[in-house]
Amino acid sequence: MDEKTQELLDFYTSENKSDFYNAYLYMKYLHQFESLVMQGMGLPVNPDIEKIDPALEDMLRANLSIISSAFGSPETDIYHAKVVPIQNAKKLVTVEVDLHLEVPETIVPFRMARNILLRNHDSFAVGTCPCRLAQAECTCMAPPMEACMFIGDPHASFIAEHNPRFRKISQEEAVHILEDCHSKGFVQCAYFKKDMGNRLFAICNCCSCCCGGIKIHNILQRIHVADEGTVRVSHVAPSGYVAEIGEDCTGCEGCIEPCPFDAISIDQEGNRAIVNFDRCMGCGVCESQCPVQAITLKAAPAKGGILDLDELRRISP
Repeated sequence: MDEKTQELLDFYTSENKSDFYNAYLYMKYLHQFESLVMQGMGLPVNPDIEKIDPALEDMLRANLSIISSAFGSPETDIYHAKVVPIQNAKKLVTVEVDLHLEVPETIVPFRMARNILLRNHDSFAVGTCPCRLAQAECTCMAPPMEACMFIGDPHASFIAEHNPRFRKISQEEAVHILEDCHSKGFVQCAYFKKDMGNRLFAICNCCSCCCGGIKIHNILQRIHVADEGTVRVSHVAPSGYVAEIGEDCTGCEGCIEPCPFDAISIDQEGNRAIVNFDRCMGCGVCESQCPVQAITLKAAPAKGGILDLDELRRISP
């Protein structure tokens, strides 16, 4: 067994050693895994993604089945995301010490997989976005392909060594990638997963035309699927902010198409943008794309807590 695989194995306790195998397969064959996700959603898939042994594909399907069966309830969901505005995303990649923080459910509204455990906090790996690669066609304008960022070890070092589409990067490059993707209108999502140690393991820079998580979220928002009277919730949680339109808005409509959650429209008079509070996820894309800087984010307690690393460190016991 090579060094990085051994470090990954050692990360898991005897009680959750089985998660090691799922994490190993997930990271090594991440792009094949996402291809299976897209197939399950009935979407066309890029035929050029490398084929793997059918037995390995069966194992990926089995793991995907476990994730799917747990989806839809904050009590059982084991793989989910939190929308994070750019200023808070950058905090997650510029910490100066290793961290172990328990994140309250008020911030990440799921019972499992919501902690922040950063070992070798300055270890990062970036790779080709598996969602974008799996799609037969991305409709974004010149999308950044290197947009999926693993943070902290052993996972960042493992995926950089065992997945040829990933590479190690510096803290400075991690910040640059986040800023570049934000300026181009992509959503920063912090991803948490049970198999990755019940913790934050990646920050993705997502678009609504490719990202599986955002696609599923938008579908659920449109159809309001219910199960025995309980609404099946999305596995993407809002940031805790909502977009606010300022007096300088000219009604130019420049914020409507970039919004990944279809949350902005123009009032009946055609003079001003308006925000659908329920749909808005507080990502800040509209803020970055407004040509007259008429949009800001404001805290909205009804949208959940804010994943602010400074505040978490302040309140952590």
